[in-house]
Amino acid sequence: MLFRILSLLVYGLSFQLAYQQYLAPTFDYASYRNVEMTLSHHLLTLAFVAAPSILFRDRPTPAAFGAALIYVVVYVPGQIMIPRMLDDLYFPTLSIQAVLAASMAVISYFSGVGAARRIEPEPIGRDLTMLVLVLAVPCLLAMVATNYQHMRLVDFAGVYDLREDSSKAAQLPVLAYTNLWLAYCFLPYFVTRGILMREWISFAFGLVGCLLIYLATGAKAQILLPIIMMGIYFVSGRVNLTLGRLAAINVVLVLICTALPTEGAFGTIKFLYLMRTLSTGGLTMSLYYEFFSSFGFTNYTHINLIGPIIGTYPYGGYSMGQVIGLQYYNSELANYNANFWASDGFGAMGIAGVPIITAILCTILVVMNRLASFFDPRFVSLWLTGFWLAMLNLPLSTAMLSGGGLLTMLLLMTARLQGVAGRARSGAALTSPRTA
Repeated sequence: MLFRILSLLVYGLSFQLAYQQYLAPTFDYASYRNVEMTLSHHLLTLAFVAAPSILFRDRPTPAAFGAALIYVVVYVPGQIMIPRMLDDLYFPTLSIQAVLAASMAVISYFSGVGAARRIEPEPIGRDLTMLVLVLAVPCLLAMVATNYQHMRLVDFAGVYDLREDSSKAAQLPVLAYTNLWLAYCFLPYFVTRGILMREWISFAFGLVGCLLIYLATGAKAQILLPIIMMGIYFVSGRVNLTLGRLAAINVVLVLICTALPTEGAFGTIKFLYLMRTLSTGGLTMSLYYEFFSSFGFTNYTHINLIGPIIGTYPYGGYSMGQVIGLQYYNSELANYNANFWASDGFGAMGIAGVPIITAILCTILVVMNRLASFFDPRFVSLWLTGFWLAMLNLPLSTAMLSGGGLLTMLLLMTARLQGVAGRARSGAALTSPRTA
């Protein structure tokens, strides 16, 4: 535990260095700020960074790995950035930080709850693979059919023009779901089979699918997803990816990227890691709280399935991310989608929304651990990489429905039922009397 706490403290300090030397001065045009802080507030922020980890339990469960990602990618940068982004003369900065710390502590605890005790995990059988394939192929064909006219290979600087072309393409409403299921659930499944089971056809299918999505939509996360998954597999095969080690790895990466030049290929790496990966959570949490506490919370009317039932969404045809884009960047195309704390917490009900969405997330994590505990935890954890990426950047309801979280859980339930049925058939065959 001491190593974990020290790693998180050093990680917090290293990210603060990156924020002050690179992020705040470079992206001040994008509403990055650098509010002065007192020494006591600095020390209290570091305490908030490390304290929730006391309840974290390093266990080989998918939810524990997901909670560690939330801790490192969203929570720590958020704790460092919020007092830098929001002036405590006008906003209850300490209250925001304290509620986030309590929520992270609860998530840390429940991420290790729910796993069933089993001696031998069940294999992920061919039946499930065929089911995922039957679902994935039509989704992939539909995606290509509706985007082929503008599909092209561009560098990361050119993705925004490609995304604009993609947004103008005529698409059926259902494709908004199937394209995301493909990206965050189906293709990660085949990449996982390829990596863990050495099924190179499966890996090639997943890789080509990710490339086609990038050619069609310019989704940088999609083209990087197989690389991220291979990186997780490579590192986890050599060291146990505990929370403390994840924090220590990020200390090294943050310091290296901070020292890199801001131009050329190194500048792109620096931008993608420090700005797009680590700082986005803290930025959106700050801006969502600032805007929606000033102009009115959504009270969960932003959730498509329940919004029309419980009330009227107050921002018309604009999503929450588009509202933030219009307010801070004067463009609805700057769609600042945000994680569950920012959108389903601060945007929905302010500080009071954070414990509500945290309780819902903890329930999902417990159920996920229960379903995954019947199978190889490495397989399920790696498969869920797509869902974790969605959850770090989208409202929880969107990550569960569009981002494949619910679908992955249903597929795990199907695999479990297939395994039970298969054992029942085998048992019946063994016990049936032989006839002459």
